[in-house]
Amino acid sequence: MKYIIFKLVVTLSIRDKLRLIGIIGTNINPNAFEHVQTLESDTWSIQHNLNTGVLQVWCYDPDGNRFEPSFTVVDNNNIEIYVHPAIAGIAYIFPLDTLQG
Repeated sequence: MKYIIFKLVVTLSIRDKLRLIGIIGTNINPNAFEHVQTLESDTWSIQHNLNTGVLQVWCYDPDGNRFEPSFTVVDNNNIEIYVHPAIAGIAYIFPLDTLQG
């Protein structure tokens, strides 16, 4: 008797993982800016061009776990997000006045 075993290995991007498990998609505010941090870093410098310093920031690590980062508003179009330890991930930046409940 012969058995054929297949092993399928699929490498997904962080964004694809979040879509697959239903974290992102239709539930993300259309006014959100998405930043993909592909390289591990403890400081994510982001130009969002939302023209406001009143922001909400949602971040996800490569496994899809949401975390609350500390961040500094550099000006109305740029922020810096600080994470420890250094990781890759995705940040969603919302103008606070348009955040959906």
